[in-house]
Amino acid sequence: MAFRHEPMTNSNSIRLFTLYSGKFDDELAGAVGAGTFPSPGCPSYYFLSYAWKDASEAGASLPLARSCRDWDRRDNSRTIKINEQPFRICHNLALALLHIRSPTQPQCFWIDAICINFEDDDERSSQYCLMPAIVARAEAVVAWLGPDDPEQFQELDSDEDKWVRMKINWDRGKIKFLPNILCKLTGANLESTPRRFIRTVSLVRNGYWNRLWTLHELCNAKRVFFVSGKNVWREEDIDSCKNSFGTFPITRTLNARRDRHKKFSLEALLLKYHSYESDKQLDLVYALVGLSSDIWATPPNHIQNGNSSKSENGASLSHLTIDYKNTPYEA
Repeated sequence: MAFRHEPMTNSNSIRLFTLYSGKFDDELAGAVGAGTFPSPGCPSYYFLSYAWKDASEAGASLPLARSCRDWDRRDNSRTIKINEQPFRICHNLALALLHIRSPTQPQCFWIDAICINFEDDDERSSQYCLMPAIVARAEAVVAWLGPDDPEQFQELDSDEDKWVRMKINWDRGKIKFLPNILCKLTGANLESTPRRFIRTVSLVRNGYWNRLWTLHELCNAKRVFFVSGKNVWREEDIDSCKNSFGTFPITRTLNARRDRHKKFSLEALLLKYHSYESDKQLDLVYALVGLSSDIWATPPNHIQNGNSSKSENGASLSHLTIDYKNTPYEA
């Protein structure tokens, strides 16, 4: 029987995914648990930021498992185990989990495709109202940029060869030390990847930077770590190359991260980032609500008195219902 999400107990409930430790060849497995958010009993966690779509065709062609048992080539997905039950995830998320998994210790993440029941529009609407807080309360955002230099694999003939190359890269890279890097531990093996290995050309062309949800996630984060294949970079590492990024979306997104404490209305944000993309038309608005200074977002079943609320500084907030049952024209 496939994994199915248990219903949420209240509007402040969230799920967290514990990714079990393992070697690169091991089965991807973990556990999902629910808790009340925010509360002292809610465990610390990291937020995984990623695009559902692969950053490049070369990246999309990479194998997801050594065995075809776990890798469905028809829709390029991988089956993982959650609470001992099978659950299918998209190609890019599977690559992310393969790389960020620690060989020695379990890690707790919030990951949308795993922690939200996307078959339940009411739950999805309620969870997306919590998104700014879910991101902000995470210990850090781990931003998955896809495999590093995926073109290196195109010279290889078989999926087996590609898998072995990925495994060797993972074993030699800084990614194995991600949990310790996130915890700010020090030591020769616990530093991020040297900045000289940042490939600015492939970095600026990565579609990750032009996503509205990327903007939302990076601007609400306490700290950000960027992961590309075997490499781990702190945000100051990426910022050090900013003069090489030109006018590509990466520059605007990093600038937005730097200016995240500035106040913007939803209308101003819609105009400022109208060229950014989203898979769903509703998210062209919903992804920016959590960055706006004049909107109060609530789920469809929320009971309210009046049409406005107050911000921390006493300013009036307009009300917007997040409802994924709506059409784009009703948002």
